[in-house]
Amino acid sequence: MSEFFSEEHLFSPAIMAADEFDSDYSEKEAWYNIKSDPTTARFYYLIGEEAGCRIAYSKKLKRIVKYFCCC
Repeated sequence: MSEFFSEEHLFSPAIMAADEFDSDYSEKEAWYNIKSDPTTARFYYLIGEEAGCRIAYSKKLKRIVKYFCCC
């Protein structure tokens, strides 16, 4: 737990300009809202040993959203 909130789990921008939407792992509305604001930072966390999710605060939706979860 002491490493869960470490700075290595924070990234900015949340979604790089070259990144493309993947409907298998992302929620479309949240993903595009996050990508449209390059000042948004993301937080990445693991669920188990391999599955990871990304969350960020969407200014447009006015809430934290999980916009990517994989494997």
